[in-house]
Amino acid sequence: MIILRFMDQTPDNHPLPVELTAAFIAEVRVYADGIGQTPQNVLRKAIRATWGTWEDWCASRSYPGFERAERVLAYMRANPASDLSQPQRKDVA
Repeated sequence: MIILRFMDQTPDNHPLPVELTAAFIAEVRVYADGIGQTPQNVLRKAIRATWGTWEDWCASRSYPGFERAERVLAYMRANPASDLSQPQRKDVA
């Protein structure tokens, strides 16, 4: 909920505060582990991030803006790990 309060008052391209960036990174890691992919692949699918974006965020060389963070979170909500981690089953008639 804290992120939503900041988002209401902050321009979309403004970087997340450090404490929110750490929480966001942790959430993306958990999600990526849950679907058996790397966090970088999640970013590529969610926001078409360039290679190295994840490493830059983790090393504090750059930070996700509010818009990018919200797009990643929206992607994760739309594609829950529980749905994606299930093997695809084909019914054979």
